[in-house]
Amino acid sequence: MNRKYKIHLDRFCYICGHVVLPDRRAKITDFVKKSYHAYFGDKLGDQDKPFAPHICYKTSVDNLRNWRNKKRKSMPFGIPMVWRVGKDHITDCYFFMTNLQCINRKNKHHVQYPEVPSAIKPVQHGPKVPIPEPDVIMESSSNPESSDAANSDESRAYKPVDDDQPMPLT
Repeated sequence: MNRKYKIHLDRFCYICGHVVLPDRRAKITDFVKKSYHAYFGDKLGDQDKPFAPHICYKTSVDNLRNWRNKKRKSMPFGIPMVWRVGKDHITDCYFFMTNLQCINRKNKHHVQYPEVPSAIKPVQHGPKVPIPEPDVIMESSSNPESSDAANSDESRAYKPVDDDQPMPLT
């Protein structure tokens, strides 16, 4: 039986992985990318890939905005959803395995999300996942000298070391 499936990636939030109803969707803007990077310490990527959502939940955007403005202490989690390429659509596809039939505002909290290797769920804050401080992060990201050094080709180029001293990985 030959069926054509439609993957509705943009019914899920890139940041938290939850189902997002149409009226609660937000575009991934430069503000979202910068805030995501400031909070989670990683760039918001995979936007050019077909296996990751291209929208986010307005609540996630509001949480990031409130954190940056010091109106909120932290996001509900310290490590966001991690998206990877799935092996197949039957056993390793977060989007196909999440039942979205008859989802509405009243029952969306009862959606059961699958545990699959292609979509690693967010991790709560704890001893190993500290809560970042917006002042420290925003100052270091707004410092032009530090951002220029990080973006220069020389800083990213491989430089072999001749001595036998161990070097930390960066």
